[in-house]
Amino acid sequence: DGVIVYEKYWGSEYFLPIPTQRNPSFSSGKSWGSSMVGVAVTRGLLKVDDLASKYHPVEESGLHPMTTIKHLLTMSSGGTLVRKPSTQLPRKLGDTSQRGAGINYKRADKPQKGAPEGYGRTIVPGSMFFYDGVPADHLADVIAGASGMSSHAFIKQYLLSPLGVEEFTYQPEGIDDNDNVRIGGSIELSVRDMARLGQLWLNKGVWDGKQLIDAQYIKDATTPSTNNPAYGYLWWLNGTLRTKKAPASMFFAAGAFGQYSFVLPQQNMVIATMGFNLKSGPAQDANSIWDVLVNVLPDN
Repeated sequence: DGVIVYEKYWGSEYFLPIPTQRNPSFSSGKSWGSSMVGVAVTRGLLKVDDLASKYHPVEESGLHPMTTIKHLLTMSSGGTLVRKPSTQLPRKLGDTSQRGAGINYKRADKPQKGAPEGYGRTIVPGSMFFYDGVPADHLADVIAGASGMSSHAFIKQYLLSPLGVEEFTYQPEGIDDNDNVRIGGSIELSVRDMARLGQLWLNKGVWDGKQLIDAQYIKDATTPSTNNPAYGYLWWLNGTLRTKKAPASMFFAAGAFGQYSFVLPQQNMVIATMGFNLKSGPAQDANSIWDVLVNVLPDN
């Protein structure tokens, strides 16, 4: 109901057990990217059915010319070989070593391991789902082209500031030389700020009485996409009970090692976690979390 009813922290060699501790978001950052696109749609800067090339030239993106913003949001673009580096693991406490900054796109010679044949070359946009943050990163450049400002400046002014986020930043390589951000990850934030993201979406885009994201965009983004009923606009959906013991109406942001924002419309509830478990992936972590949560979840 919009108030914190339970909060607990655990310390480790990586983190202090305090609310202001930041943790890399990994792929849960994609749902922040979807929110940024939603803000741009709401402000009339673009439409999800627009071609990405309208704002970000194919020569720069490496995307298929017929790729739309919606294709990028639903992981159905067919891919690109123009990529940025992945999120870095968190530092151990006391580690002050220098890390690279301002890493830009580089054009690879071949797709990443496990990609389908023709990925980034001949796959027709909209023909298949393939989970990969590389194409999604280009949404930041789309935002920049549509807004006339860097995506870093845009997200700070039109999303982070209105939400009142407290502990949100990017890893050094998460912002390139053009001041554009990674969509696929490289965000560091607190669990409270992860909860803010979920609350914004639970509120159907409203925050402090203002419609930051149009309610229709929220609805479309949490509707099963054509090529994967468990995926919307950079949000995972649970209608297929991907997370077995959670409500079917739940949708969620998910990071590789335990970073979640579970949004439960029926219960008017958000559950956020910012763990770091190198031993398992998101699906296993989410199911183990819900083995516990199912026992305390209210019916309505």
